[in-house]
Amino acid sequence: MVAKNRKQTGKSPTTQADRSPLVSPPAKSNGRRAGKAFNGSHPNGLIRHKLGLTTSAVGKLGVTLLLAALTGYLHWHHLSQLFENDRHFSHLSNLEKEMAFRTEMGLYYSYYKTIIEAPSFLDGLHMVMNDRLTEHPLVINTLQRFNLYPEVVLASWFRMYTAVMGYFGIPTKMCWSINRGEGLTPVDSCEDFEDFSELVDAVKQPQGGVGR
Repeated sequence: MVAKNRKQTGKSPTTQADRSPLVSPPAKSNGRRAGKAFNGSHPNGLIRHKLGLTTSAVGKLGVTLLLAALTGYLHWHHLSQLFENDRHFSHLSNLEKEMAFRTEMGLYYSYYKTIIEAPSFLDGLHMVMNDRLTEHPLVINTLQRFNLYPEVVLASWFRMYTAVMGYFGIPTKMCWSINRGEGLTPVDSCEDFEDFSELVDAVKQPQGGVGR
């Protein structure tokens, strides 16, 4: 009996020593989980985790996107200036500006103008989705037939722009009278995005000058 008691008492310290470390690991694991959760909650860490990119790769991607945006802007500005120098577009009358849109560009501009001149944006959208002029007497959905989604987006931007500027009373148009000489009557010409042919010119010309 004495020997058995000694063995039990001899084992008890070891048992306590073995059991004591078992309490600490959960605290360490919780600390690690908390650290991971904290790092994952950070926006940059979350983006890198979702895309599987390193910090250097994210930096390179940002620089690439910045250079692409800068190159696109310079390309747009260069081609717009070429068209302006060739046609003197900003000094033409509204009718002459519309006549400068050739072939398919004039076709797509007509749908854009329909949405702009409609009483409301939804009315204009309904008119292009139930067109009776393009393939008369058929009624077709030109929005899907000719892929007019870019024109719809531009028209919505234009209507929002004019509505906001008009609400705050900010002038957005500069007009002047052009004297053509040689007995010709002067014409009025306006320059700014409020003249929606200017907006189409600014967006469409970098795409090649034909609208599509």
